[in-house]
Amino acid sequence: MFKNKLQKTILIASLWLSFLPRFARAAGILPAESGAKNCTSPNGCGNYSLLDILALAVNIADWILGVVGAVALLFFVYGGFVFILSGGSEEKVKEGKTILINAIIGLAIVFASYLIIRFAAGLLGANVTNGLQINIPAGNTQ
Repeated sequence: MFKNKLQKTILIASLWLSFLPRFARAAGILPAESGAKNCTSPNGCGNYSLLDILALAVNIADWILGVVGAVALLFFVYGGFVFILSGGSEEKVKEGKTILINAIIGLAIVFASYLIIRFAAGLLGANVTNGLQINIPAGNTQ
């Protein structure tokens, strides 16, 4: 049916991207409208402020970092299995150690990027509280 891996990859990526808006709404990535004061529509009125866009960016970054952290955990498990099941082979022991070291480096990058995102959001005037919401400071109402 498919001639090469590129066609399969494109098909899987397009299917995944077609469900992305539903995942974003279900995961709580989309922030509430801070500009809608008298909106009675259940779908919202589209009154987003600039800090809502910042909240969306922070929420997307948090979601991506969560996925990357889960992948790093899987690499810890995989590296551990390679290390334990090496059977004394020097090549397998070295491969397992390399995988574990790379997983530690990856987690350090994830933690550092999380702190950088929080710091940058704070510099832009947002008070990031729960990971999925941004409180507007008292002097910055629009």
